[in-house]
Amino acid sequence: MKSLLFIISIYLTFSAFSQDYPNLVSNQEITTIAYWNLGDKVRYHCVQEQQNFKNGKDKPYITDKKEFDLTLEVMDSSSTSYTIQLKYSNFILPESTNNDFVQSILTEFSILYTTDEFGAFDSIVNKTELKERVQTTIDLNYNDLDSLTISRLKTLFSKENNIENLFIEDIYSIHNLYGIGLTLNEPITYDLDYPTLEDISVLGQGTITVKTINATRNYASIYMTQRPNKVDLKKYIKDLGRVLFPEHLDDLSNFSVSSKMNQFYDMTLSNGWMTKIKSKKTTTVKVKKKMNKQVNSYSYILQ
Repeated sequence: MKSLLFIISIYLTFSAFSQDYPNLVSNQEITTIAYWNLGDKVRYHCVQEQQNFKNGKDKPYITDKKEFDLTLEVMDSSSTSYTIQLKYSNFILPESTNNDFVQSILTEFSILYTTDEFGAFDSIVNKTELKERVQTTIDLNYNDLDSLTISRLKTLFSKENNIENLFIEDIYSIHNLYGIGLTLNEPITYDLDYPTLEDISVLGQGTITVKTINATRNYASIYMTQRPNKVDLKKYIKDLGRVLFPEHLDDLSNFSVSSKMNQFYDMTLSNGWMTKIKSKKTTTVKVKKKMNKQVNSYSYILQ
């Protein structure tokens, strides 16, 4: 009798949790599904830091850091999709950057995009509007470049697919994980097809592991790794170089490149919003005997 009552109590406990925390399947399993409502609005404070290292040295010779806020608002919700508006604000940029210019330009950008019913990114809606703003920004911000390079940049970003892939880095960082089921400490491996300019194919592999499931505190922590194929990545850099700097192809004739990214997510079990995202991407380029390593660190903290 005691055993039966114990089993029933466990069932009732998880039944209660499942009503409040629909992403909680059991104490060992979760889903990553968005349960958002029309009008939901969240704000992330974002910090991005880039460090460059030469020839294996421990001290970076370049460090740049920027901060800004991202506001996401659910503008439409249906049984098959969400429409979300993303806005930038409150930039803090390196001293070398024209802060007033960036504030005035980027805070005017409003990105409208859709996801599927689970919350995974689908597409940007207002690409035509963004394309026009990018063309204006190139004219204003890159007037120190020669006219031929400016023309090539404008041609590159006259294509709607390139506009989408220019703007989806922050969107992907937030919507990367939606629509899957995970078991505690059991990694899943998946194939990657990276979004790129000119739709040049870059494939890769990734892993996702849920590290913590805490129903009491209403969150799960998830760890992700991503690594693009080295051959594809090198080809992408060379092909993009042919588009932008065809007269300097000799500079791209003999090099190797590799990249990897580690990401950590905290997700709310009750509604699926990510509350904390931290990532570190390391890219290493070798040219002859010289090596340059770039480390990009990102954090998105829900306010």
